Amino acid sequence: MIHDFYLWMERKEKIHLSDSAPRFVHEKEIWWCSVGQNIGFETNGKGFDFCRPVLVIKKMSKHTFIGVPLTTKPKNGSWYVGFKHKEKDIVADISQLRMFDCKRLLKKIGETRDTEYVLVKKGIGCLLDI
Repeated sequence: MIHDFYLWMERKEKIHLSDSAPRFVHEKEIWWCSVGQNIGFETNGKGFDFCRPVLVIKKMSKHTFIGVPLTTKPKNGSWYVGFKHKEKDIVADISQLRMFDCKRLLKKIGETRDTEYVLVKKGIGCLLDI
């Protein structure tokens, strides 16, 4: 496990120092995102880039956005919202909602339909009691 943290720190430094042009993101898009090796029960990425799919909820600036990590593992509870994407069952883990820098983005996977996006946003509203 400690080894994963060291690998992530090396990868994170490269991401941080990259001078690539900012990626243009829009609400409803799903991207492979270098989420990282995190602490405790926080969602981790996998593989060399420590990545996982993330749904863009709100663009904050040309450099940042609010996103929700996604999984294909079935989950139950008020902090999970399930939907279909490209014939696959997907679950948005809204308890892991957070801000991301666009430098973490690797590749656009696709986009949710309006109905699914609204479901996820309603789930976030219920979780945050707003």
